[in-house]
Amino acid sequence: MNGKKHGKGEYQTREGIVYSGIWNHDTMDSGSIRYPKGDKIFDVYEGQIVNGLRQGTGRYTYSTG
Repeated sequence: MNGKKHGKGEYQTREGIVYSGIWNHDTMDSGSIRYPKGDKIFDVYEGQIVNGLRQGTGRYTYSTG
């Protein structure tokens, strides 16, 4: 949609943060965010996301358990 992310997809930042889920006019509505903590090791948030930020109901899983 006019060059903006819309629908199901994935986006990775230069820092290695991976946003996966449902996009609406270039902002993420719900899905998961993976935060790199080492080589192939991630903390993961799954749930509601508003304007790219964790918000509302969700679950955060630490790579350390």
